[in-house]
Order: sequence, then structure tokens, then C-alpha cells
Amino acid sequence: MDARKIYPAYLKDMGRWRPWTERVLRWARMQSADLHAALPQALKSHSAPVSHDCSDELVLFWAHLEDRIKEPEAAGIVKMVRGDDGVEAFRQLNNRFDPQTALTKSHRLKAIQKFPGKNGVKKNVDVPAVLARFEDLLIKYYEDYESEALSDDLKKEALKELIPPALAQTVEDVIMFRNMNVDTLSAAQVKTLVMERIAGDVQDQVIGMSVGQVESHKPAPQQLPAQEAEWTKAEWANSQGYGPQQGAIGKNGKGKGKDEKGKGEGTDWSKGGQAGAGKGEHPGGACSF
Repeated sequence: MDARKIYPAYLKDMGRWRPWTERVLRWARMQSADLHAALPQALKSHSAPVSHDCSDELVLFWAHLEDRIKEPEAAGIVKMVRGDDGVEAFRQLNNRFDPQTALTKSHRLKAIQKFPGKNGVKKNVDVPAVLARFEDLLIKYYEDYESEALSDDLKKEALKELIPPALAQTVEDVIMFRNMNVDTLSAAQVKTLVMERIAGDVQDQVIGMSVGQVESHKPAPQQLPAQEAEWTKAEWANSQGYGPQQGAIGKNGKGKGKDEKGKGEGTDWSKGGQAGAGKGEHPGGACSF
């Protein structure tokens, strides 16, 4: 028996049992006519083992099942079969996981009902993924049984259990603020409000990060050079051309005598005047014109 021709993917989700069995049947046709004849009979038998003539392939087929099936419950069924009978293991697996059997339908419904209590998340960032998983369970159930697993009210309750309590409270506040009636909203509409709130939180975080980056790139306040930091304010002003002796800030002193350039020579320094300033010539300062 050629292991490379069996369905290549490992079976971890037993909700995909039916398409997996179809690939196994095609693989069995290439292995043995007896095995290919026995497996369809095993799929139809719900109460007793089937009679077949593929004794040589039983253990090899059982080994294939043990290797490829990774779901814990299904792997346990394979290991518990007496005599490593692959055909019998295949029959028991089908009785347990075929969507059309009542036992499988009951197990899947219970799994859906228990999902919210076991998979509630604490962070908003994890909400989209867990809601997608829950939605996938509901869709597969509907595809297999053409009926809804949960009513719309139960879906809303499940949604509330799956999301963080703070987010649930925020959604309730939004519903109240918009004058909506939660009883008339569908589960899909409530889910939309949840996703809008999460998108808003993400947008706020992005804006906050952008503002933080702008703040971090603001230029530092201008400081005096190291040498000038040791100077007094008056000394620094003089060094920049704004001192009282440069005429930009101080006023000219009143002259007492006369000279050849003006009315007199200034001697009054108390008001920051410029010595010798007269009509004939005004000393230039940093801000004079």
C-alpha cells in the first residue's frame, strides 16, 4: 500500500470528515479491489461490522488511519479497535463523525453551545479571530444539517460572552446613545457594532502613535553655548550687540561741554548713554539705522 497516495493533509478537524473519506475511497481504489469494496459498506453500516475479504490490508489501512488522524477523540477510536482492523475503525469513525448521524449532530450542537464559555477573550485585539472561529462552526453546522444551531437571541448572548466585558459595556452604551433597541437588533448588527468599536480603538491608537512621534521630533529649546552659559545676562547681551554701551538699548547721556563734533561730551552713564554723542555724528549700534 502506497502511503503517498492517501489524502496528504492530516485530519485535525473532524468537521471535514466527509470530504476526507471521499479522498480515502479514491485512494483505496488504487490499493486493492477488496479494500475498495469494503469501505463503502463500512460507511453504510451503523450497527455491526461488515464482512469483507481484505484481510491482508486491514492492519496496513489501520496504520494509515492512526498516522493521518490527529484529532484526539478520533485517534482514540482508532487505537481502541480490536485486532487493528482498519475497516472496522473506518466504520466506527464514520458513525461518530458523519454529519448525517444523530450522534454527530448532537455532539456538534453541544460543542457550539459550549464554545462561548470556553473561548471568551480578554483583549479587544483577539476578538476578530474568536468571532471568526465561532462563525465558522455555525456555517458548517448549517451546511451539514440545513438548520440553524442557535437562535438569533442565543447568538447575541454568545457574542456577549466571547468579547471582553469592557467592550460589551461600550457596545451597550453605543446602542443606548444611538437610541437603538437591543431586542430588535439582529446578531449580525450587534457584531457590526462590535467590529466598529474595535476599528475605532485601533484608529485611536494609530493617531496616538503619530502624535507621539511628532512630539518626539520637536526641536529642543535653544540654549546658550557652553561658554556663554557662564556669562551673566548683561554680558551675553553685550556680546550680541544689544548692550547699553552699543546704543541699541541705552540712551545717550546729556553733554556738559562742547567739542568739534557735537554739543558736548556725554558723561552720564547711569542711563546707559553713549559718551560723546552729539548732533554731528550718532554712534552706530546693532539695531540703529
